[in-house]
Amino acid sequence: VMDAVDLALKTSPHLDAGRVGACGGSHGGFLSLHLVGQYPDVFKAAAVRNPVTNIATMYGATDIPDWCYTETGSAALYAQPDAAQYSAAALMSPMAHVSKIMAPVLLLVGGDDRRVPPSQSKEFYYALKERNAQVEMLWYDKHTHGLAETPKGEGDGLVNICYFFEKNL
Repeated sequence: VMDAVDLALKTSPHLDAGRVGACGGSHGGFLSLHLVGQYPDVFKAAAVRNPVTNIATMYGATDIPDWCYTETGSAALYAQPDAAQYSAAALMSPMAHVSKIMAPVLLLVGGDDRRVPPSQSKEFYYALKERNAQVEMLWYDKHTHGLAETPKGEGDGLVNICYFFEKNL
C-alpha cells in the first residue's frame, strides 16, 4: 500500500501529501486503521465502517470466527484459541498501534452487526478517547454489517464521511 501511495504522490502533482486519508469498511476498515496507526506521518484522517479493531476479542463474538484464524495464519478451530493465538491476534490488530494514531478517526457502527460486533468499534473509540485523540463515533441502531437497512444508514453514513474528510483534510 505504501509503495502505491508514494508512487501516486510522486507522479501526480495535483495530489497533496498533507491531505492523505484512509477509508474502508469491515476488512477495509481494519486495513485503514492499520495505516493510520503504522504510518501516522502519512495518513491525516481515517473514516471506517464496522471495522475489525481487535482480532483477539472477536473470536467468540463474530459469526465468522474462521476469518479470525485465517487472518492470523492459524488453523481454523471452533474452540477457544489458546494463549499463543490470542497474543498473535492482538499483535496483528489495529489496536496494537492505537497509541501511535495522530489522525482524526470517524467510526460508523451498525448496532446489530453480527459480522463485526459493535464492541470492536467501542474498544477502539475508548482507547483513542483515553489518549485524548480526535475520534467520533456514529451509531446506527438496528443496522447490520452493511449499514444498508435504511436510507439513514447508507446516505447519512456517506454524507458524514464526506463531511469528515472535508473538515479534516
